[in-house]
Order: sequence, then C-alpha cells, then structure tokens
Amino acid sequence: MREHLTKQEVGTDLIYPVPLHLQKCYADLGYGRGSFPVAEKAAETCVSLPIFPELADAQVDQVIKAINTF
Repeated sequence: MREHLTKQEVGTDLIYPVPLHLQKCYADLGYGRGSFPVAEKAAETCVSLPIFPELADAQVDQVIKAINTF
C-alpha cells in the first residue's frame, strides 16, 4: 500500500517501525519479541497518512482516492 500511495503522490510514514519494548534504549526492561503482540502487529501493519491542519480539502480527496484505488 505504501508503494501504491507513493506512486499516487501521497506521502506515508512509519512512526514506530520498531515497537518501544524492542528498542535498544528499553532493552534493560527485559521485554522481548512476543511480550506485546498487539504493539508488534501494529508496528508491522500501521501506516501514517498525511494529517495536519493546513491539509486542503483537495489534498484530503487525493488521499481518499489513492486509498480507494489500492
């Protein structure tokens, strides 16, 4: 989907590609893969779409159209 949206000139991002409990800075907490399966699934499958106050209605329509054509 991200590739499709990029071709449609819709930017996407992955805010947390690695769940917090698997990041190096939290390693001392002792959590490993499988400790928080919902967070892990979200990190693997969630995509952030453009959203900000200055987003024009035409841009919102462009995002909607791009998603609907996926």
